[in-house]
Amino acid sequence: MKIMLIGTGNIAWQFGHRLHNKQIPIYGVYGRTPAKARELATQWNSKAYSDLQKLPDDADIYLFALSDQAYNDVIRDFPHRNKTMVHTSGTLPLSLFESLTPYRGVIYPFQSCTKGCELLSQRLPLCLEASDTATRAVIGKLAACFSEEIFFLDSRQRKQLHVAGVFANNFSNAMYRIAFGLLEKQHIDTAILHPLILETALKIQKMHPSKAQTGPAIRHDGEVMRSHLELLKNEKDEWSEVYQLMSRYIAEQHTI
Repeated sequence: MKIMLIGTGNIAWQFGHRLHNKQIPIYGVYGRTPAKARELATQWNSKAYSDLQKLPDDADIYLFALSDQAYNDVIRDFPHRNKTMVHTSGTLPLSLFESLTPYRGVIYPFQSCTKGCELLSQRLPLCLEASDTATRAVIGKLAACFSEEIFFLDSRQRKQLHVAGVFANNFSNAMYRIAFGLLEKQHIDTAILHPLILETALKIQKMHPSKAQTGPAIRHDGEVMRSHLELLKNEKDEWSEVYQLMSRYIAEQHTI
C-alpha cells in the first residue's frame, strides 16, 4: 500500500515509526513546517511535503494524524477527491471527510503517545470505523501491521472511550504530578511512589475499581483528612480543592 502520512506530531511519529519498523514504505510525509516534515521523511526514507497542493494523487491511503484543531484547515485546502482517507482522532466523527470522499475510515490508537518514545506492546488497542466494506478491509489490513488488539467502535462509542481515557490517564497523571511535588518539597525520592502506582494499575486488571478503592475518604476518616488539608494549606490552593473534591466523590460513592 502507498501510505501518505499527513502530520508530524506524536501520533504521526508512532504510526510512521511502526510502519518503518515493519518495512512498510511510507510514500510521503506532509507537515506545515518544512523542517519537521523533512526530519521524519529522512528517518523513514520517504519524501517530505509542506505544500498540500503538491501531494501526489495516487496514494492508496491518506492517513491523517493531526491535532483536532488542524483538520478543518487541511480538509478545506486538500486537493484530491474520492481517495481513501483515514483519521486518527478519538473525538472527531467518521463523517469528517464527507466533503472529500465516500471512502472514509478511522484508526484511533487508545494510548498515550509521545513522539520519540516507541510503544512496544503489540497489545496497543486500535479502534476502527469505516464508511463501507471495502474501506473496512483496507484499514483492517493496515491496523494489523500495528497491533493485535483491534476493536470496531462507532463515532459515539469512540468519543465516550476518549473521555474515559482522559479520566484514566490524563487526570491520574496530573495526580502523580501533585504527589511528586509534595515529595520533592521534602526532598523525598519520588521513586518511593512507583510500587504504589504499579500495584494500583495491576489491581484494577483483576477487580473493578470500586472494589479496589482504599484511603481515608472511603473510611470516612475525617481526622486524617483534616490533617492532610492542614498540610496542604502551604501548597497551591488548587491542590486543596482537588483533595476535597476527590475525597467527597470517593466518600459519596462508598455511601451509595
